[in-house]
Amino acid sequence: MSEQTPLELIIKREFKYPAKIVFEAWLDPKQLMQWMGPTPDINLNLCEIDPNEKGTYRFGFVQDNEPTLYVSGQYATITRYTLLVFSWTWENHETAGGVETLVTITFEAIDDNTTQLSLHHQKFGDQETCDHHNMGWNGTFDKLTRHLDKQ
Repeated sequence: MSEQTPLELIIKREFKYPAKIVFEAWLDPKQLMQWMGPTPDINLNLCEIDPNEKGTYRFGFVQDNEPTLYVSGQYATITRYTLLVFSWTWENHETAGGVETLVTITFEAIDDNTTQLSLHHQKFGDQETCDHHNMGWNGTFDKLTRHLDKQ
């Protein structure tokens, strides 16, 4: 389910896995390399991550022969298995480059084997960028589901 308000995005998705497993997929570089990206043909070719509060990350997204697009940020809050808050800045994106946005992800255990993930991405510079991120995050969650199903 997606809900969109001006210049912010809220997406909720249920995963049939414990919160610990879903949460750890966000901070483990080996796992991130397998699922982070908005479509099946856009994947990471770079994953640098310091999964601690005030730690930084940098991802390189690649598709076919296109130039790598980089996103980087810093973790503001990491509360194991329940909350991630981090900045998100595209470094070399045509329209969104240099605009720092904020991502808040909550992991709510519905029961022992089901987690509701809620993503709140805010501070977009324009509606078009917000719309693209809506598509991107939904595609990314589809890839996360497929990744977890393989585990």
